Order: sequence, then structure tokens, then C-alpha cells
Amino acid sequence: FCGPTVPLLQLPKRVWREHEHVEAGVLIHHFGPAVHTEVDINWEVRDNENLVRDSGRLPVAELAKGGNTSAGSIAFPVEDIGQSEEWTVRLWSEDPAMENTWRIWVYPDSLDVSPSEEVVVTESWTTAAAALRDGGRVLYRHASASTGHVLPGKFTPIFWAFAFNPTNTFGLLIDPDHPALTDFATNVHSDWQWWELMQGPAVFILDEMRRELHPIIRVVDSFHRNQNLGVLFEAQVGPGRLLATSLDVMEPSEEHPVRNQLRNSLLAYIESDWFVPPVEVLQDQLDFLFSPYPVNDYIIPPPDPSLLEGTDLMVHTAAGQTLEVSSEEQADSAAGTDALVPLSYGFREMAESDHVRRQQDGFAYRLTDMEGPLATDWFWIDHNPILQIHTPPAYEGTLYLHFVDWNNLGRRTRLRFEGRMVGDISGYDGGGTWLALPINASDTKDGSITLNMTTINGGNTLLRAFAVSAAGTREN
Repeated sequence: FCGPTVPLLQLPKRVWREHEHVEAGVLIHHFGPAVHTEVDINWEVRDNENLVRDSGRLPVAELAKGGNTSAGSIAFPVEDIGQSEEWTVRLWSEDPAMENTWRIWVYPDSLDVSPSEEVVVTESWTTAAAALRDGGRVLYRHASASTGHVLPGKFTPIFWAFAFNPTNTFGLLIDPDHPALTDFATNVHSDWQWWELMQGPAVFILDEMRRELHPIIRVVDSFHRNQNLGVLFEAQVGPGRLLATSLDVMEPSEEHPVRNQLRNSLLAYIESDWFVPPVEVLQDQLDFLFSPYPVNDYIIPPPDPSLLEGTDLMVHTAAGQTLEVSSEEQADSAAGTDALVPLSYGFREMAESDHVRRQQDGFAYRLTDMEGPLATDWFWIDHNPILQIHTPPAYEGTLYLHFVDWNNLGRRTRLRFEGRMVGDISGYDGGGTWLALPINASDTKDGSITLNMTTINGGNTLLRAFAVSAAGTREN
């Protein structure tokens, strides 16, 4: 595909159904040192058994230098296939020497895609869990990319750097020899037949599962997180057996032969004697993976000054930048007002600390696990920051947090407070999102609280302000 003379094939698509007719134009990209005349372009199509399905020859009178020359077109039928196959189209010439190949995927017209009565196929985790407790075989599809311990997936890999692509993954790593994929043609890596299936599915974060649990279809994570990710895995759950996926294989459709084929392959596996998952997983772990988190319960409107009266610690995080405030804001600060003033954007002279608006005795804070310098923006900005706040022992109150996505990168941050999963916050562009997390006496028995922030999308996390108040009351 790289040389002075390269054959090109104008394929309209890479996925074909039985009884379709493939037609594609052929171009010769020639930037060699000489003009060639009377050139023969050979072509052939081989199936997954390496048998020639069709072939031919395209004569070209002259290959001019410095552009593309049309060599005509090739055409061949897709027929006599009993299962999904990967075919290879090859173009080549002896003089001048050139060669190029393309993979296409072909699928049979008719498939038995209806499950037997012994198999439960569902998008309801409640239904799936009940069937597993009864010893059933379950194909569960987790449909939501925002509910549960998941992140949104895409076919395309990361581009250039972590901060420039909210996808933040590097494609698929597939076990093509697994019996669940016996009837689905695939290599060990993602290819064009996966394009449709990987348009926005949930990607399971399997870090909380047993280490022996290896996804059948793994999503390769960015090295910034290096999490155990997947879109298809199996597990023994009590007396039941589970095959869990986030790929859309629920409804058969004539317009979606790839979906039909994968569904057929998964159902054939579940109904076979091969379906004996090697790793046992507790249902509590799967409840954690698939169930929604309570983050929405903690989102509040922007608090007014009266709500935050009695604040014990209030910080505008400026990432080492001096705040640009109005004269009225300066007067409020001098008077000790507790209002959370708006921040103005703009570079100012460097300062050594954040803008601490209020700090009572016994309260302090620090940020750990920073991967870069604090003074990189107008906020605390990092991939996976950890906020630790020191409080008096057995302190009770509320932790207020203000997250922003000022340049609309689609940021999404996963929060874990005192070891408890809070969930993901996203869509907090514009004025940002305020959260109010309750602080219990059991949280502060050691005299501190810890908030872990993990960037899921958008490159990094921006925390603009936080406050701790014993008198604060969350509004429902």
C-alpha cells in the first residue's frame, strides 16, 4: 500500500450479504520514474479457506506519471456461504511490480436468531439476576453507556494524545478462538466488521472483578488509566451461567447482518455444552457493575450565600493562578463574606496558593497524585486527582464540589468518596455542576475525608471550588 505505484480499490462498503454483487472501481496511483504501457492488472478473491472465488485481468494501455489512472472495475457475486467469512480481494501486477489487498466480510442471508426456551435474553439486570438465581443460562445486554460501572465506547482509537480525544481507548483485543465467536469471523484485533457494533456501546470496567476474569472481547485502555475493560465476558453466578455484553445483539434485523451473525454465534454458544464459564463472580459484584450509582441524588443548584453560612473550609482552586476579581468581590473578601464569588478567566501573575476564602481551626486540605504541575490552568486540572481534607474527628456536615468543563470537551469524571462509589458526573459545561456529598461521623473518625476523582472522558478533570460546612443543608 506504500510505494511508487499502488493499486487502489473503490469499495463502497466492507460488509456484504449473501446474494449481493460486489462492484468496485480500480485506480492505479503511479508516481514512479517512468511511464508504463500495456500493463496487466490481475485480481482475485479468496475466501477464508484460501480458495479462489473469482479472478480476472484488467488491461491498462498506459500508466501516466503523477496521478491516478482508471483500470476499469471488478465484479463478483457473494454466494454459497454457510457462515460468516472473511474474504480477501487482491490486486497485483508484475511490471511494474505492485500489489495491494483488502479484507471484506460476507454473511449468510438466513440465520436462526431465536433463542431456545432454556435461554433468557434480556436488557433488564433484574430479570437476568432472577434467572441466574434459578440456575438459568442468560445473555444479558447492558444497553446504557452512562449507567453502571462503565464508560462510553467507540470504534476509533485515541488520536495524538489523551487530552485531544474523549474516546481514550485503543481498539479491541479479541479471543478469536473462543467458542462464543465460532460462528463470527474475526481476527485478534478490531477491523471494519466491528464498526457498527462499536458505535457508542458501554464498555465494562472490570477492575472490581476477580483477576482471573478475562473478557472475551477486551477494550484496550489508555496507559493513563490501564483499566481492565471489555464488551463481552462470561461468568458463573451461583447456580446460573452468564454471558454479558454491551454490544447491540438484541433485535434481529435484515439491515444488520453483522449484528445478526454475532447474536447467532453467542446464542449457539450459550445453548451448547461448551458454555461452562471458568470464573465464578458474586452477584453483588455484578450489581455493582450494572446498577446505577446515586450521583444524581447529590447534584444541587448553585448554592447561594445563605446556604453556605457557617462554612468551615472554602477554597476557590486557581491551580496556582491569582484570581482576577472585581472591586466588589475584593470588598466582599475583605469583609469576610462567605459567598462563592464567580471566577474570571484570564492569565494573571503566578501565586503560591489557591484562593482560600475561609479556613477554621482544625481544617486543612491537600491534593495528591497529581500527574502534572498545578499551575497549568485556571483550575485544579489533572487526570486522576485525590482530594484529602482534614477535619476534627467525628465531624458531620456536607462537602460541596464545583466541577466545570469550560471548553466543552465532554468531560466525565468518576467520583469515589471515602471508598464509596458516587458515580460519574458529565455534561457539566457552561456553569458547571455542583454536588453536595454528606459527611458522616464514621467518615471522619480518623480526622479526614478522601475524594478520588478519575477522568473517564475529556482528557482531564477540572475542579473549580469546594467547601466543607457543618451547617449546610442539601436542597432536594
